[in-house]
Amino acid sequence: MKYMTKEWYQTMQKTSLHLLLRVTKQAEQFSEGFYRALYEAKENEMVRLWEEVSKIQLEEPLPHDPETCDPDATRRTFKKNHRANVKYLKDTLPENILQQVADIRVLALNYASTTVKRDITAWCRQNEKTANQITRGYEKQYNAMLEKGNPAFLENFSFHDCKVISCRKQGENLIIGLDNTNGFSDVEIIILEQCTVLTQETPFRNAWWLYEEIYPVAGGYEIHALLQNSRLQLIDFIVQVTGVRFKRGT
Repeated sequence: MKYMTKEWYQTMQKTSLHLLLRVTKQAEQFSEGFYRALYEAKENEMVRLWEEVSKIQLEEPLPHDPETCDPDATRRTFKKNHRANVKYLKDTLPENILQQVADIRVLALNYASTTVKRDITAWCRQNEKTANQITRGYEKQYNAMLEKGNPAFLENFSFHDCKVISCRKQGENLIIGLDNTNGFSDVEIIILEQCTVLTQETPFRNAWWLYEEIYPVAGGYEIHALLQNSRLQLIDFIVQVTGVRFKRGT
């Protein structure tokens, strides 16, 4: 990928951390008592939510989920997610912001001081600006190709949120099967004609298709794709082809 790289995607994931933050003066200094009270309130809120969900009468009942009827299981899940949120914030926020946080656990429960929320908001907005500038760079090239009608398959080559269920060689072609249930395409099979794989970091069966870029080159086209597997690893996939065909669902 030349524009929508792994780094670009990671920047995109850092544009909304400020949206759920609520300001409280109690977040300005460390207080174990405040943290414990806040944690308990949030935990109880989650338990009540799952209790309400379990009472909803659905036309097609959901598969049995013990969490919806077991408060202890809900509390264990809440604790696990809270710990994951703390780690994510420690690993993600810049050091100058982390130094202003009195208790990272409180921030992980979406409460912050005025200063911390202001700085996180500014950081997120800068990330959004940076990511959007990069996106517009490719959109300019994409629109130029679209106006020329080259490649002819360009407008249909968009598989965001489709899942790759198979990938196999057939002669000189590469055949990719998609589960498009959660995507925005009716394409079920992509046929990459006379395909040469330039980059494939890891097998990507069962990976989610995120974004793609297409570039005309001598004798055909270069296709770049960014995917993500079940372990949340980002995968670069680059091929050179002479053309692309599709098979759509019925």
